[in-house]
Amino acid sequence: MKLRWLGHACFRVEWGAYSIIIDPFAPGSVPGCRDIHETANRVLCTHSHHDHNYVEGVALRETGAEISICGTEGMKLRELRRNVGAMILHRVGAVAVFGTDHLLISRFVGVVTTGLYSNYILVRNFLNMIIESLSGA
Repeated sequence: MKLRWLGHACFRVEWGAYSIIIDPFAPGSVPGCRDIHETANRVLCTHSHHDHNYVEGVALRETGAEISICGTEGMKLRELRRNVGAMILHRVGAVAVFGTDHLLISRFVGVVTTGLYSNYILVRNFLNMIIESLSGA
């Protein structure tokens, strides 16, 4: 088996007479790389960006040979929305857990005592940061 880098993320994989081109890029889309003019049995594109799916640059040996484009944009958009939603929920949860301690403290000991406690924590954390940076820990 042979593996040859053609530039950017594009590779040619050969074993025997069978070959696959992975992620062919469009002409001029990758500075410093020559345009792709290859012949192969199959083209595999990992996603649909112009610098990974220029199938026109590959001549297929067989009529009706397979061209595979993985990870369509619709799937990526769904995944992005799901991840953003999860991040928002994570942030809301963090605020609910770590941001309500002052509310609870003020309920039991008063706003003035809570303010003093907050200032104490702020100064203590600042001094800890300075000591850690000086000690290299």
